[in-house]
Amino acid sequence: MADRWHLLQNLSVVVEKTCHQHRACLRKHAQELARPDAPVPDTWVSDQPAALPKIAIVERTLHRHADILDLVDKGWTISAIARRLGMDRKTVRHFRDTDLVVLVESARHRRAGLLAPFHSYL
Repeated sequence: MADRWHLLQNLSVVVEKTCHQHRACLRKHAQELARPDAPVPDTWVSDQPAALPKIAIVERTLHRHADILDLVDKGWTISAIARRLGMDRKTVRHFRDTDLVVLVESARHRRAGLLAPFHSYL
């Protein structure tokens, strides 16, 4: 049995994850509502990898994405890539099908953690 605080806490975690997973859709919709004729500057600069923070999880995400796409380009199957890299097949599919920008943002978010805004109170 759960009390109200835990129910709200669990709900907020699920809502935050869902919003994070659909950030691209939400951003696109917000841009269309703001000014559909004005170009919105993108916060991601893909041709300047030095702008990324040197966090281990971001580096690992970049390397995994590159390794998976390299093996996919060589014609490897999802199962073979998963065995080769020691990953689950679902993870390999996720890396194959998800844009690098979304993967890096997700990695940076996991690094910060859910409690990061509250560290000063702990």
